[in-house]
Amino acid sequence: MQDCSGGYMKITVDIGNTTIAFGFFDDGELRRVLTIDTDSRRTFDQYLVQVTNLLEREALLNIVVDEAIIASVVPIETKKMFQLILTLFKIEALIVGPGIKTGLALKVDNPNEVGADLVAVSVGALSFYEAPFIIVDLGTVNKFILIDENKQFVGVSFTPGMMMSKDALDQKTALLMQVSLEKPNKVIGKNTKDALNSGLIYGTIAQIKGMVSLISREANTKLPVILTGGNAVFISGELVDDQNSEYIYNSFLVHFGLNEILTKNKRK
Repeated sequence: MQDCSGGYMKITVDIGNTTIAFGFFDDGELRRVLTIDTDSRRTFDQYLVQVTNLLEREALLNIVVDEAIIASVVPIETKKMFQLILTLFKIEALIVGPGIKTGLALKVDNPNEVGADLVAVSVGALSFYEAPFIIVDLGTVNKFILIDENKQFVGVSFTPGMMMSKDALDQKTALLMQVSLEKPNKVIGKNTKDALNSGLIYGTIAQIKGMVSLISREANTKLPVILTGGNAVFISGELVDDQNSEYIYNSFLVHFGLNEILTKNKRK
């Protein structure tokens, strides 16, 4: 990503269960993404100090922002981030929810149940790729999204994400050590660290291949797969290099989707 030019910018905010990511767009280009941990125990003032210091360190504190948008799956954090954008940049952020134009048809039983993150990542994928396809969004939760040939959101399947699985192992096992997440060279580990990481990473890869196969069979066609989300970096190489399937890696789809939604709802 390039440096920010100093002109009018747009900010996209993706509030997840594990992290809050701020995207900075300049002239339609994503220039920077900054991430902090989500912590509902933090007060607004604590977030304000943390983000102010982060922006100052990244030379972004004095940029001029004319629009901002928030997608959140953590309601308690939404108000804090709305107030943070208002305080720092003197603008009211658009919040993705009912009544917001997205251009995405939701072919599900209850459209109001579809999270803002699912909508944003789907809109982002449709701005890059030709439907139909499967989106595999790897975050706190792994999301398997099906977009059909009519560019409709058909539905989604959820499984625990890698870090959620790692946390469960850390908390529920007495003898297994805590390890940092990194891909081992072999599936069968010769030590506890490699054994744990193998299950987390290669297990996720196997899960993705299995779910993609099942979804493709249900859709009655072989579908390209778009990998995205914060944890996709751990497994993308292994899948993109797979000659038997069409995998594409695009790490910041949610921000591109939010930027598209912001454009559709441009306020005078």
